[in-house]
Amino acid sequence: MRFLNTVAIVVALTVLAVAAGAPQPIVDSSNGFSVTPVEGWARMKPDDRMPYVRLKLQSIQFPGNPDAEGLFYVDIFEGKDADLDVWIKRMRQFVNSEMKGKVLVDDKLTINGYPAHKLMYTGVAKGYTERDDGYFRLAIMVEKQLYVVHGVATQENFDQHWEDIRTMAGTFKLHKSKEGNPQ
Repeated sequence: MRFLNTVAIVVALTVLAVAAGAPQPIVDSSNGFSVTPVEGWARMKPDDRMPYVRLKLQSIQFPGNPDAEGLFYVDIFEGKDADLDVWIKRMRQFVNSEMKGKVLVDDKLTINGYPAHKLMYTGVAKGYTERDDGYFRLAIMVEKQLYVVHGVATQENFDQHWEDIRTMAGTFKLHKSKEGNPQ
């Protein structure tokens, strides 16, 4: 009997230790969303020149090498900038003409009853890098706000960043639905 109790205690402590080390969601109650970072990514202070950025995470797996840093952030646009159809048109034009990119995914979706659009592409961000990086965009029109979840997977560490970004995007949650019920 003592043996079974000891085994139960060891199992319980192991479960608690694993749970304690698991990344915790970052909840932005004032903007109605949450996202859970993966290990190796840290919350960064958003750039004051970009007030629409509500959350910015950056890969810290490769310190001292800015070419190896992945990015994940959430923007919220309001007013005239909060138009899903205009955003889709601008992004397609931007990818094709300015980035000379290749669209990998261009899908219309519905999230929590709201219209959304997912765009994944590769391309060169002129003025920032001269390499072909991977980009993820998920735009969700929520009432009079346009939420945009972004991810940038650098060419140098593309596979690792792409998987991290997909994982974090999968944890993004809106805390409201079209019916007005919290999610």
